[in-house]
Amino acid sequence: MIKNKYSKPVYWQGFSIIELVIVLSIMGIMFSVGSANFRDFQRRRTVESVAENIRSEMRLAQQYAISGRKPQDCVDNDWTLKSYQVYQTDSIHQYHIGAVCDDGDEDTPDLSCPTHDSSYPSLCVRTIELPGNVNVDFTSTSTPPGVEFLVLARGAEPYLEVEISLAQTSYTQTVYIQTSGVLY
Repeated sequence: MIKNKYSKPVYWQGFSIIELVIVLSIMGIMFSVGSANFRDFQRRRTVESVAENIRSEMRLAQQYAISGRKPQDCVDNDWTLKSYQVYQTDSIHQYHIGAVCDDGDEDTPDLSCPTHDSSYPSLCVRTIELPGNVNVDFTSTSTPPGVEFLVLARGAEPYLEVEISLAQTSYTQTVYIQTSGVLY
């Protein structure tokens, strides 16, 4: 208390240094726990988002096959559309969607996106690039690893599992495609 001879007594008001240190320590602990939880949420959400995008792209290829949508090169050359493929490239950060067309010649292989030459660019419908920290692994019996959606809703070949993982973490999610064409 400070007393001035001309005024009333004045009391010092405020927080002590110990009180301030305790409050700041509690706030620091809460912030560090919150930021760690947010990072975990963000990582899980990245994997979930990529898995949902892959499901969406698979459904697009499946819909193209069901509807019999032919790429321009198939139409121009009077080829038969056999299927749409979704397959992994040599990179773990990329996959393609492409059409498979039959030129009617039994001695030549079917024309498709992974084996096409630059004369038939429309067979490759879409190339999907994944973020650098997300890995995708197509597990199937085909080469290149992927799935074919057969035209006119005849299902898919072969059974496929797509595992999506985030680099340097344990976060993974798997997309399944059954031979009946069911995605989950």
